[in-house]
Amino acid sequence: MKKSTPIGQSWTKENLTKALNTAVAVELFTIPVYLSAASSIKMENRADKVIPATVHSSTSDSGTVTELFSAYDVIMSVAVQEMYHLTLACNIANALGVRPSVTAPDLNNPPSCLNGIIGKPVKGNLSTLIDTMLAIEAPDPNYHYDENPSNPVSPNGPKLYQEEYDSIGDLYHALAYGVEALWDELYSADNDAYQKLNFQGKYGEVKQSIQTLEDALNAMACIVEEGEGNGAEGFMPGAYVPEPGQEYQELDEISHWERFNDIKTYLKTNTIPQYQETNSEVINVAQGKLTEAYSKVINQMNADFSSPNTSLNLRGMSETGTLATSVWQGGEAPQWNYTSKPTPWPPIPADAHVCQGLNMCAGKGFNNSGTGPGDGDCATVEQACSTSNQCKGLGGCGYAPAGQTPTPGLNDCSGQGGCQSPISPCQVYSKGTKTYGGKHVWEVARTLFEEKVKKAGKTVKPNNGKVMPRRYSPALNPTSGDQGNTCPLPTK
Repeated sequence: MKKSTPIGQSWTKENLTKALNTAVAVELFTIPVYLSAASSIKMENRADKVIPATVHSSTSDSGTVTELFSAYDVIMSVAVQEMYHLTLACNIANALGVRPSVTAPDLNNPPSCLNGIIGKPVKGNLSTLIDTMLAIEAPDPNYHYDENPSNPVSPNGPKLYQEEYDSIGDLYHALAYGVEALWDELYSADNDAYQKLNFQGKYGEVKQSIQTLEDALNAMACIVEEGEGNGAEGFMPGAYVPEPGQEYQELDEISHWERFNDIKTYLKTNTIPQYQETNSEVINVAQGKLTEAYSKVINQMNADFSSPNTSLNLRGMSETGTLATSVWQGGEAPQWNYTSKPTPWPPIPADAHVCQGLNMCAGKGFNNSGTGPGDGDCATVEQACSTSNQCKGLGGCGYAPAGQTPTPGLNDCSGQGGCQSPISPCQVYSKGTKTYGGKHVWEVARTLFEEKVKKAGKTVKPNNGKVMPRRYSPALNPTSGDQGNTCPLPTK
Protein backbone atom coordinates (compact mmCIF):
# COMPACT_ATOMS: atom_id res chain seq x y z
CA MET A 1 0.00 0.00 0.00
CA LYS A 2 1.01 3.59 -0.40
CA LYS A 3 2.10 5.50 2.66
CA SER A 4 -0.52 7.56 4.41
CA THR A 5 -0.20 10.56 6.66
CA PRO A 6 -1.06 9.70 10.27
CA ILE A 7 -4.34 11.44 11.05
CA GLY A 8 -7.09 10.72 13.53
CA GLN A 9 -7.02 9.17 16.98
CA SER A 10 -4.86 6.41 18.42
CA TRP A 11 -6.61 3.06 18.47
CA THR A 12 -8.50 2.14 21.63
CA LYS A 13 -11.00 -0.60 22.41
CA GLU A 14 -13.78 2.00 22.25
CA ASN A 15 -13.02 3.38 18.80
CA LEU A 16 -12.07 -0.05 17.44
CA THR A 17 -15.53 -1.23 18.52
CA LYS A 18 -17.07 1.67 16.58
CA ALA A 19 -15.02 0.90 13.48
CA LEU A 20 -15.83 -2.82 13.61
CA ASN A 21 -19.54 -2.08 13.88
CA THR A 22 -19.20 0.33 10.95
CA ALA A 23 -17.79 -2.56 8.93
CA VAL A 24 -20.72 -4.75 9.97
CA ALA A 25 -23.16 -1.96 9.10
CA VAL A 26 -21.73 -1.34 5.64
CA GLU A 27 -21.83 -5.02 4.68
CA LEU A 28 -25.45 -5.27 5.80
CA PHE A 29 -26.35 -1.98 4.09
CA THR A 30 -25.52 -3.38 0.67
CA ILE A 31 -27.87 -6.36 0.81
CA PRO A 32 -31.30 -4.66 0.54
CA VAL A 33 -29.96 -2.35 -2.18
CA TYR A 34 -28.75 -5.28 -4.26
CA LEU A 35 -31.89 -7.35 -3.60
CA SER A 36 -34.03 -4.42 -4.76
CA ALA A 37 -32.11 -4.30 -8.04
CA ALA A 38 -32.17 -8.07 -8.59
CA SER A 39 -35.85 -8.48 -7.75
CA SER A 40 -36.79 -5.69 -10.18
CA ILE A 41 -35.72 -7.83 -13.15
CA LYS A 42 -38.84 -9.44 -14.58
CA MET A 43 -39.12 -13.10 -13.68
CA GLU A 44 -39.42 -14.29 -17.25
CA ASN A 45 -36.11 -12.58 -18.08
CA ARG A 46 -34.02 -13.66 -15.11
CA ALA A 47 -32.40 -16.50 -17.03
CA ASP A 48 -31.49 -14.32 -20.04
CA LYS A 49 -27.73 -14.53 -20.45
CA VAL A 50 -26.93 -11.11 -21.85
CA ILE A 51 -24.12 -9.69 -19.68
CA PRO A 52 -20.66 -10.38 -21.16
CA ALA A 53 -17.97 -10.86 -18.53
CA THR A 54 -14.38 -12.04 -18.85
CA VAL A 55 -13.66 -14.81 -16.36
CA HIS A 56 -10.92 -17.28 -15.60
CA SER A 57 -11.51 -20.67 -17.19
CA SER A 58 -9.92 -23.99 -16.38
CA THR A 59 -10.81 -25.16 -19.89
CA SER A 60 -9.32 -22.19 -21.72
CA ASP A 61 -5.72 -22.37 -22.94
CA SER A 62 -5.44 -18.60 -22.65
CA GLY A 63 -6.56 -18.66 -19.03
CA THR A 64 -9.48 -16.28 -19.54
CA VAL A 65 -12.63 -16.39 -21.61
CA THR A 66 -15.59 -14.07 -22.14
CA GLU A 67 -18.91 -15.65 -21.21
CA LEU A 68 -22.50 -14.46 -20.95
CA PHE A 69 -24.35 -14.32 -17.65
CA SER A 70 -27.82 -13.19 -16.65
CA ALA A 71 -28.00 -9.82 -14.91
CA TYR A 72 -30.00 -11.48 -12.15
CA ASP A 73 -27.24 -14.00 -11.47
CA VAL A 74 -24.58 -11.29 -11.57
CA ILE A 75 -26.34 -9.26 -8.87
CA MET A 76 -27.32 -12.24 -6.73
CA SER A 77 -23.75 -13.55 -6.81
CA VAL A 78 -22.69 -10.28 -5.17
CA ALA A 79 -25.57 -10.28 -2.67
CA VAL A 80 -24.66 -13.79 -1.49
CA GLN A 81 -21.02 -12.76 -1.17
CA GLU A 82 -22.04 -9.75 0.91
CA MET A 83 -23.54 -12.18 3.42
CA TYR A 84 -20.15 -13.87 3.48
CA HIS A 85 -18.44 -10.51 4.08
CA LEU A 86 -20.93 -9.69 6.82
CA THR A 87 -20.08 -12.98 8.49
CA LEU A 88 -16.34 -12.30 8.23
CA ALA A 89 -16.77 -8.82 9.73
CA CYS A 90 -18.83 -10.21 12.62
CA ASN A 91 -16.32 -13.01 13.18
CA ILE A 92 -13.46 -10.50 13.40
CA ALA A 93 -15.45 -8.47 15.92
CA ASN A 94 -16.34 -11.54 17.98
CA ALA A 95 -12.72 -12.72 18.01
CA LEU A 96 -11.84 -9.48 19.79
CA GLY A 97 -14.69 -9.74 22.27
CA VAL A 98 -16.85 -7.18 20.44
CA ARG A 99 -20.36 -8.56 20.05
CA PRO A 100 -21.43 -7.08 16.72
CA SER A 101 -24.53 -4.92 16.52
CA VAL A 102 -26.61 -6.22 13.61
CA THR A 103 -29.36 -3.66 13.12
CA ALA A 104 -31.55 -2.83 10.14
CA PRO A 105 -29.77 -0.17 8.05
CA ASP A 106 -31.30 3.21 7.38
CA LEU A 107 -30.85 3.41 3.62
CA ASN A 108 -31.22 7.18 3.73
CA ASN A 109 -28.34 7.46 6.20
CA PRO A 110 -25.45 5.34 4.86
CA PRO A 111 -22.39 4.43 6.96
CA SER A 112 -19.60 7.00 6.95
CA CYS A 113 -17.42 5.09 4.48
CA LEU A 114 -20.18 5.28 1.85
CA ASN A 115 -20.21 9.05 1.45
CA GLY A 116 -19.76 8.45 -2.28
CA ILE A 117 -23.41 7.42 -2.59
CA ILE A 118 -24.81 10.54 -0.91
CA GLY A 119 -27.30 12.07 -3.33
CA LYS A 120 -27.68 8.83 -5.25
CA PRO A 121 -30.89 6.76 -5.05
CA VAL A 122 -30.96 3.81 -2.65
CA LYS A 123 -34.40 2.50 -3.67
CA GLY A 124 -35.72 1.60 -7.09
CA ASN A 125 -35.10 -0.84 -9.92
CA LEU A 126 -31.82 -1.93 -11.48
CA SER A 127 -31.56 0.98 -13.90
CA THR A 128 -32.13 3.42 -11.04
CA LEU A 129 -29.65 1.76 -8.67
CA ILE A 130 -26.75 0.67 -10.88
CA ASP A 131 -24.74 3.88 -10.33
CA THR A 132 -25.28 3.59 -6.57
CA MET A 133 -24.09 -0.03 -6.68
CA LEU A 134 -20.93 1.01 -8.51
CA ALA A 135 -20.32 3.82 -6.02
CA ILE A 136 -20.61 1.39 -3.10
CA GLU A 137 -17.98 -0.91 -4.59
CA ALA A 138 -15.79 1.83 -6.10
CA PRO A 139 -12.06 0.97 -5.86
CA ASP A 140 -10.00 3.27 -3.67
CA PRO A 141 -7.14 4.60 -5.84
CA ASN A 142 -4.95 5.34 -2.82
CA TYR A 143 -4.39 1.77 -1.69
CA HIS A 144 -3.06 -1.40 -3.25
CA TYR A 145 -3.56 -4.66 -1.41
CA ASP A 146 -0.96 -7.38 -1.75
CA GLU A 147 -2.26 -10.25 -3.84
CA ASN A 148 -0.49 -12.74 -1.59
CA PRO A 149 -2.66 -13.39 1.47
CA SER A 150 0.43 -14.53 3.39
CA ASN A 151 1.47 -10.88 3.38
CA PRO A 152 -1.92 -9.26 3.95
CA VAL A 153 -2.84 -5.61 4.27
CA SER A 154 0.66 -4.44 5.18
CA PRO A 155 0.73 -0.68 4.62
CA ASN A 156 3.95 1.23 5.16
CA GLY A 157 2.30 4.16 6.88
CA PRO A 158 0.07 4.13 9.97
CA LYS A 159 -3.66 4.57 9.73
CA LEU A 160 -5.44 5.82 12.83
CA TYR A 161 -9.09 5.91 13.83
CA GLN A 162 -11.28 8.41 12.00
CA GLU A 163 -14.97 9.20 12.18
CA GLU A 164 -15.26 8.96 8.38
CA TYR A 165 -13.48 7.04 5.64
CA ASP A 166 -13.26 7.59 1.90
CA SER A 167 -14.37 4.10 0.88
CA ILE A 168 -14.90 0.58 2.12
CA GLY A 169 -11.25 -0.13 1.31
CA ASP A 170 -10.17 2.91 3.32
CA LEU A 171 -12.18 1.64 6.31
CA TYR A 172 -10.62 -1.82 6.21
CA HIS A 173 -7.17 -0.32 5.67
CA ALA A 174 -7.62 1.54 8.95
CA LEU A 175 -9.15 -1.48 10.68
CA ALA A 176 -6.08 -3.53 9.79
CA TYR A 177 -4.04 -1.16 11.96
CA GLY A 178 -6.55 -1.12 14.78
CA VAL A 179 -6.91 -4.89 14.87
CA GLU A 180 -3.14 -5.37 14.77
CA ALA A 181 -2.57 -2.78 17.51
CA LEU A 182 -5.06 -4.35 19.93
CA TRP A 183 -5.06 -8.02 18.94
CA ASP A 184 -2.89 -9.28 21.80
CA GLU A 185 -4.89 -7.27 24.32
CA LEU A 186 -8.39 -8.21 23.16
CA TYR A 187 -8.25 -11.66 21.57
CA SER A 188 -9.29 -14.62 23.70
CA ALA A 189 -9.72 -18.25 22.72
CA ASP A 190 -12.99 -18.12 24.67
CA ASN A 191 -14.39 -16.11 21.75
CA ASP A 192 -13.83 -18.97 19.30
CA ALA A 193 -17.27 -20.32 20.24
CA TYR A 194 -18.87 -17.26 18.61
CA GLN A 195 -17.41 -17.90 15.14
CA LYS A 196 -19.92 -18.69 12.39
CA LEU A 197 -18.70 -21.05 9.68
CA ASN A 198 -21.61 -21.25 7.22
CA PHE A 199 -19.44 -20.21 4.26
CA GLN A 200 -16.26 -22.08 5.19
CA GLY A 201 -14.65 -23.73 2.17
CA LYS A 202 -16.79 -21.89 -0.37
CA TYR A 203 -14.48 -18.97 -1.08
CA GLY A 204 -10.98 -20.30 -1.44
CA GLU A 205 -8.32 -20.59 1.22
CA VAL A 206 -9.41 -17.74 3.50
CA LYS A 207 -10.32 -19.02 6.96
CA GLN A 208 -13.75 -17.97 8.08
CA SER A 209 -12.96 -18.76 11.71
CA ILE A 210 -10.86 -15.87 13.05
CA GLN A 211 -8.41 -17.24 15.61
CA THR A 212 -5.17 -15.45 14.75
CA LEU A 213 -4.14 -11.97 13.68
CA GLU A 214 -3.23 -13.36 10.27
CA ASP A 215 -6.75 -14.80 9.95
CA ALA A 216 -8.22 -11.36 10.61
CA LEU A 217 -5.92 -9.56 8.19
CA ASN A 218 -6.52 -12.16 5.48
CA ALA A 219 -10.28 -11.82 5.92
CA MET A 220 -10.14 -8.03 5.57
CA ALA A 221 -7.94 -8.24 2.49
CA CYS A 222 -10.39 -10.77 1.02
CA ILE A 223 -13.36 -8.45 1.60
CA VAL A 224 -11.66 -5.55 -0.18
CA GLU A 225 -10.32 -7.70 -3.03
CA GLU A 226 -13.69 -9.27 -3.71
CA GLY A 227 -15.50 -5.93 -3.56
CA GLU A 228 -13.21 -3.34 -5.11
CA GLY A 229 -10.90 -5.71 -6.96
CA ASN A 230 -7.21 -5.46 -7.68
CA GLY A 231 -5.02 -6.31 -10.61
CA ALA A 232 -5.89 -7.09 -14.21
CA GLU A 233 -9.60 -6.72 -14.95
CA GLY A 234 -10.58 -7.23 -11.33
CA PHE A 235 -9.68 -10.93 -11.19
CA MET A 236 -9.39 -12.45 -7.74
CA PRO A 237 -6.06 -13.76 -6.42
CA GLY A 238 -6.08 -17.55 -6.43
CA ALA A 239 -6.52 -17.81 -2.66
CA TYR A 240 -9.91 -16.07 -2.91
CA VAL A 241 -11.27 -18.05 -5.86
CA PRO A 242 -14.29 -20.22 -4.92
CA GLU A 243 -14.00 -23.96 -4.75
CA PRO A 244 -15.13 -25.83 -7.90
CA GLY A 245 -18.82 -26.62 -8.00
CA GLN A 246 -19.98 -23.62 -5.99
CA GLU A 247 -22.93 -21.62 -7.27
CA TYR A 248 -21.77 -18.47 -9.09
CA GLN A 249 -18.18 -19.82 -9.06
CA GLU A 250 -17.05 -18.12 -12.27
CA LEU A 251 -18.69 -14.81 -11.36
CA ASP A 252 -17.04 -14.90 -7.94
CA GLU A 253 -13.66 -14.82 -9.67
CA ILE A 254 -14.43 -11.19 -10.62
CA SER A 255 -14.68 -8.24 -8.24
CA HIS A 256 -18.07 -6.79 -7.35
CA TRP A 257 -17.20 -3.51 -9.03
CA GLU A 258 -16.27 -5.28 -12.29
CA ARG A 259 -19.48 -7.30 -12.23
CA PHE A 260 -21.63 -4.20 -11.80
CA ASN A 261 -19.62 -2.30 -14.39
CA ASP A 262 -20.36 -5.06 -16.91
CA ILE A 263 -24.08 -4.46 -16.28
CA LYS A 264 -23.65 -0.69 -16.54
CA THR A 265 -21.84 -1.07 -19.87
CA TYR A 266 -24.60 -3.33 -21.21
CA LEU A 267 -27.35 -0.92 -20.14
CA LYS A 268 -25.77 1.93 -22.12
CA THR A 269 -26.94 0.38 -25.38
CA ASN A 270 -29.41 -2.31 -24.30
CA THR A 271 -32.37 -2.81 -22.01
CA ILE A 272 -33.13 -5.39 -19.36
CA PRO A 273 -36.88 -5.84 -18.77
CA GLN A 274 -37.64 -4.53 -15.29
CA TYR A 275 -40.65 -3.85 -13.12
CA GLN A 276 -41.55 -0.19 -12.80
CA GLU A 277 -43.17 1.82 -10.04
CA THR A 278 -46.78 2.55 -10.97
CA ASN A 279 -47.88 4.15 -7.70
CA SER A 280 -50.50 1.48 -7.27
CA GLU A 281 -53.29 2.38 -4.87
CA VAL A 282 -53.97 -1.27 -4.15
CA ILE A 283 -52.96 -2.26 -0.63
CA ASN A 284 -49.83 -4.31 -1.23
CA VAL A 285 -49.96 -7.27 1.11
CA ALA A 286 -46.50 -8.25 -0.11
CA GLN A 287 -44.87 -5.17 1.44
CA GLY A 288 -46.21 -6.11 4.85
CA LYS A 289 -44.97 -9.65 4.39
CA LEU A 290 -41.56 -8.33 3.30
CA THR A 291 -41.32 -6.17 6.41
CA GLU A 292 -42.11 -9.19 8.58
CA ALA A 293 -39.60 -11.46 6.83
CA TYR A 294 -36.84 -8.85 6.71
CA SER A 295 -37.31 -7.99 10.39
CA LYS A 296 -37.12 -11.65 11.36
CA VAL A 297 -33.89 -12.05 9.39
CA ILE A 298 -32.32 -9.04 11.15
CA ASN A 299 -33.40 -10.24 14.59
CA GLN A 300 -32.17 -13.77 13.89
CA MET A 301 -28.75 -12.62 12.70
CA ASN A 302 -28.33 -10.27 15.66
CA ALA A 303 -29.12 -13.12 18.04
CA ASP A 304 -26.92 -15.65 16.24
CA PHE A 305 -23.81 -13.47 16.07
CA SER A 306 -24.09 -12.84 19.81
CA SER A 307 -24.63 -16.49 20.74
CA PRO A 308 -21.87 -19.10 21.27
CA ASN A 309 -21.81 -22.59 19.78
CA THR A 310 -24.46 -21.95 17.13
CA SER A 311 -24.36 -21.67 13.37
CA LEU A 312 -25.80 -18.73 11.48
CA ASN A 313 -29.46 -19.45 10.75
CA LEU A 314 -30.13 -18.13 7.25
CA ARG A 315 -33.77 -19.09 7.37
CA GLY A 316 -35.81 -16.47 5.61
CA MET A 317 -33.09 -14.90 3.43
CA SER A 318 -34.52 -16.34 0.22
CA GLU A 319 -38.02 -15.35 1.33
CA THR A 320 -37.04 -11.68 1.37
CA GLY A 321 -36.00 -11.83 -2.27
CA THR A 322 -39.22 -13.62 -3.20
CA LEU A 323 -41.35 -11.05 -1.42
CA ALA A 324 -39.37 -8.15 -2.88
CA THR A 325 -40.35 -9.47 -6.31
CA SER A 326 -43.97 -9.64 -5.22
CA VAL A 327 -43.81 -6.00 -4.13
CA TRP A 328 -42.50 -5.06 -7.59
CA GLN A 329 -45.35 -7.05 -9.14
CA GLY A 330 -47.73 -4.87 -7.13
CA GLY A 331 -46.29 -1.76 -8.76
CA GLU A 332 -44.08 -0.54 -5.94
CA ALA A 333 -40.38 -0.55 -5.13
CA PRO A 334 -39.56 -2.64 -2.04
CA GLN A 335 -39.36 -0.66 1.18
CA TRP A 336 -36.92 -2.28 3.60
CA ASN A 337 -38.77 -1.40 6.76
CA TYR A 338 -38.12 -2.92 10.16
CA THR A 339 -40.47 -3.83 12.98
CA SER A 340 -38.97 -4.77 16.32
CA LYS A 341 -41.56 -7.43 17.07
CA PRO A 342 -42.30 -9.48 13.97
CA THR A 343 -44.35 -12.65 14.21
CA PRO A 344 -41.96 -15.49 15.16
CA TRP A 345 -41.29 -18.23 12.66
CA PRO A 346 -43.15 -21.44 13.33
CA PRO A 347 -40.92 -24.42 14.16
CA ILE A 348 -39.66 -26.38 11.16
CA PRO A 349 -41.44 -29.74 11.09
CA ALA A 350 -39.48 -32.94 10.63
CA ASP A 351 -40.98 -33.42 7.18
CA ALA A 352 -40.51 -29.84 5.97
CA HIS A 353 -39.11 -30.86 2.63
CA VAL A 354 -42.27 -31.99 0.92
CA CYS A 355 -42.29 -29.78 -2.14
CA GLN A 356 -43.19 -30.17 -5.77
CA GLY A 357 -45.07 -33.42 -5.59
CA LEU A 358 -42.66 -35.10 -3.18
CA ASN A 359 -44.99 -35.17 -0.17
CA MET A 360 -45.72 -38.51 1.49
CA CYS A 361 -48.92 -37.52 3.27
CA ALA A 362 -52.06 -35.50 2.72
CA GLY A 363 -52.04 -31.94 3.98
CA LYS A 364 -48.32 -31.47 3.35
CA GLY A 365 -46.69 -28.98 1.05
CA PHE A 366 -47.17 -25.26 0.52
CA ASN A 367 -50.15 -23.94 2.53
CA ASN A 368 -50.79 -27.52 3.77
CA SER A 369 -51.80 -28.55 0.27
CA GLY A 370 -51.82 -32.10 -0.99
CA THR A 371 -54.69 -34.58 -0.97
CA GLY A 372 -52.35 -37.55 -0.91
CA PRO A 373 -48.81 -38.72 -1.68
CA GLY A 374 -47.27 -36.91 -4.62
CA ASP A 375 -49.47 -33.90 -5.26
CA GLY A 376 -48.16 -31.30 -2.83
CA ASP A 377 -47.37 -27.82 -4.09
CA CYS A 378 -44.02 -26.10 -3.70
CA ALA A 379 -42.83 -26.00 -0.11
CA THR A 380 -42.66 -22.88 1.98
CA VAL A 381 -39.36 -21.05 1.71
CA GLU A 382 -39.04 -21.21 5.50
CA GLN A 383 -36.67 -24.13 5.58
CA ALA A 384 -32.97 -24.87 5.90
CA CYS A 385 -31.08 -24.35 2.69
CA SER A 386 -27.66 -23.55 1.22
CA THR A 387 -25.87 -25.89 3.64
CA SER A 388 -27.25 -23.97 6.63
CA ASN A 389 -28.97 -27.04 8.06
CA GLN A 390 -27.95 -27.91 11.60
CA CYS A 391 -28.79 -31.61 11.65
CA LYS A 392 -29.09 -34.53 9.29
CA GLY A 393 -32.22 -34.98 7.23
CA LEU A 394 -32.68 -31.26 6.64
CA GLY A 395 -31.68 -29.37 3.54
CA GLY A 396 -33.26 -28.11 0.38
CA CYS A 397 -35.26 -30.29 -1.97
CA GLY A 398 -33.42 -32.07 -4.73
CA TYR A 399 -29.69 -31.96 -4.31
CA ALA A 400 -26.70 -30.49 -2.53
CA PRO A 401 -24.00 -29.02 -4.81
CA ALA A 402 -21.19 -30.99 -3.19
CA GLY A 403 -22.85 -34.40 -3.14
CA GLN A 404 -25.75 -33.84 -5.55
CA THR A 405 -28.13 -35.65 -3.23
CA PRO A 406 -31.07 -36.83 -5.34
CA THR A 407 -33.89 -36.85 -2.78
CA PRO A 408 -35.25 -34.26 -0.36
CA GLY A 409 -33.53 -34.13 3.00
CA LEU A 410 -31.22 -37.03 2.16
CA ASN A 411 -28.05 -35.64 3.70
CA ASP A 412 -25.87 -37.33 6.27
CA CYS A 413 -24.90 -34.50 8.60
CA SER A 414 -24.98 -30.79 9.30
CA GLY A 415 -23.86 -28.46 6.55
CA GLN A 416 -24.80 -30.81 3.71
CA GLY A 417 -28.27 -29.58 2.83
CA GLY A 418 -28.79 -28.34 -0.68
CA CYS A 419 -30.27 -24.96 -1.58
CA GLN A 420 -33.16 -24.97 -2.16
CA SER A 421 -36.73 -25.83 -2.95
CA PRO A 422 -38.29 -25.35 -5.36
CA ILE A 423 -36.19 -27.20 -7.90
CA SER A 424 -35.63 -25.44 -11.20
CA PRO A 425 -37.15 -27.22 -14.21
CA CYS A 426 -33.88 -26.35 -15.94
CA GLN A 427 -31.66 -27.87 -13.25
CA VAL A 428 -29.80 -30.96 -14.45
CA TYR A 429 -27.05 -33.02 -12.91
CA SER A 430 -23.60 -32.43 -14.34
CA LYS A 431 -22.48 -34.79 -17.09
CA GLY A 432 -19.76 -36.25 -14.90
CA THR A 433 -22.16 -37.30 -12.15
CA LYS A 434 -22.47 -41.05 -11.87
CA THR A 435 -25.95 -42.45 -12.54
CA TYR A 436 -27.68 -39.07 -12.79
CA GLY A 437 -25.44 -37.23 -15.26
CA GLY A 438 -27.47 -35.03 -17.61
CA LYS A 439 -30.83 -35.88 -16.03
CA HIS A 440 -33.28 -33.35 -14.63
CA VAL A 441 -32.98 -33.01 -10.86
CA TRP A 442 -36.73 -32.89 -10.28
CA GLU A 443 -37.41 -35.90 -12.48
CA VAL A 444 -34.81 -37.95 -10.61
CA ALA A 445 -36.25 -36.86 -7.26
CA ARG A 446 -39.80 -37.64 -8.40
CA THR A 447 -38.83 -41.08 -9.74
CA LEU A 448 -37.10 -42.06 -6.51
CA PHE A 449 -40.00 -40.64 -4.53
CA GLU A 450 -42.52 -42.75 -6.46
CA GLU A 451 -40.45 -45.86 -5.74
CA LYS A 452 -40.46 -44.97 -2.05
CA VAL A 453 -44.25 -44.45 -1.99
CA LYS A 454 -44.93 -47.72 -3.81
CA LYS A 455 -42.71 -49.64 -1.40
CA ALA A 456 -44.81 -48.18 1.41
CA GLY A 457 -47.92 -49.66 -0.24
CA LYS A 458 -49.40 -46.29 -1.16
CA THR A 459 -50.71 -44.88 -4.43
CA VAL A 460 -48.88 -41.93 -5.95
CA LYS A 461 -51.04 -38.98 -6.93
CA PRO A 462 -50.27 -37.23 -10.24
CA ASN A 463 -48.28 -34.04 -9.77
CA ASN A 464 -50.36 -32.02 -12.25
CA GLY A 465 -47.52 -29.73 -13.23
CA LYS A 466 -46.79 -28.24 -9.83
CA VAL A 467 -43.13 -27.48 -10.40
CA MET A 468 -41.61 -24.03 -10.03
CA PRO A 469 -38.32 -22.58 -11.32
CA ARG A 470 -35.85 -22.41 -8.46
CA ARG A 471 -35.01 -18.73 -8.79
CA TYR A 472 -38.50 -17.55 -9.69
CA SER A 473 -41.06 -16.47 -7.16
CA PRO A 474 -44.79 -17.16 -7.32
CA ALA A 475 -47.11 -14.28 -8.05
CA LEU A 476 -48.70 -12.79 -4.96
CA ASN A 477 -52.22 -11.40 -5.14
CA PRO A 478 -51.80 -7.85 -3.75
CA THR A 479 -55.29 -7.87 -2.25
CA SER A 480 -55.72 -11.33 -0.75
CA GLY A 481 -52.10 -12.31 -0.29
CA ASP A 482 -52.74 -15.64 -2.01
CA GLN A 483 -49.76 -17.09 -3.79
CA GLY A 484 -49.96 -18.84 -7.13
CA ASN A 485 -47.94 -22.02 -7.47
CA THR A 486 -48.39 -23.58 -10.89
CA CYS A 487 -45.69 -23.72 -13.51
CA PRO A 488 -44.59 -26.12 -16.25
CA LEU A 489 -42.92 -29.46 -15.84
CA PRO A 490 -39.34 -29.83 -17.09
CA THR A 491 -38.93 -30.29 -20.82
CA LYS A 492 -36.62 -33.07 -21.95
